[in-house]
Amino acid sequence: LIAGFWWMCRKAPLPPRARMAVNALLAMSIIQASLGITTLLTYVPTPVAATHQSGSLVLLSIAVWLTHELRRIPNAVLSLNVASAVHGTNASG
Repeated sequence: LIAGFWWMCRKAPLPPRARMAVNALLAMSIIQASLGITTLLTYVPTPVAATHQSGSLVLLSIAVWLTHELRRIPNAVLSLNVASAVHGTNASG
């Protein structure tokens, strides 16, 4: 879900802070998934499990930050970008 959202946003004309938040969300979700898999494969050692739990807080914080940044973008710009991503057309044309 997060990778698909990142894929839709990669060509959208986002402000720099929103683009940074989208990229941070993707990066942290990959790290979080890796930590979760590592936690399970190593039979849940406490330091790795605690790091996984801390990572979930970081991931949630980044998601809230991204939501805050996206609220600053006018709805017309967002709807054009979503329509162009769905239909595979350029947002300007």
